[in-house]
Amino acid sequence: VVAYVDARTVLDRLDEVVGPEGWQDAYEVLADRETDKGRIVEVRCRLTILGTTKEDVGEGDTLKAAFSDALKRAAVKFGVGRYLYRLEKLWVPLKDGQIEEKTLAKLRELLT
Repeated sequence: VVAYVDARTVLDRLDEVVGPEGWQDAYEVLADRETDKGRIVEVRCRLTILGTTKEDVGEGDTLKAAFSDALKRAAVKFGVGRYLYRLEKLWVPLKDGQIEEKTLAKLRELLT
C-alpha cells in the first residue's frame, strides 16, 4: 500500500496556501504514441507559485493521467505532498485480488 495524493488534493492545497490567484499552471504535450504495451502520453507541467516556476514531466496512458502526474510531480518540487515519500511502505495480503475489510480498517487507523 502506497500513500498518494490525487491532482485535486494538490489544487486544493495550492488554493489553501497561496489562494487561487497565487499560482498558475501550463502544460505541454511532449509525446502521445502507441507502443506494443499500449498508449504512452508524456506531459510537461510548468507550475508557478508566487512568481517562482518549477517544472516536471508526467506520464500516463491517457492525457488526463499524464496531466495529473505532471502537476503532482511539479508540486512536489515546492514541497506539496513530499512527506508521502518518507512514509513507510506497507505490504498487505490480498484475498481474491482485494484487500480484506479488516485489513482496510487497520490501514485507516494507521493513517488517521
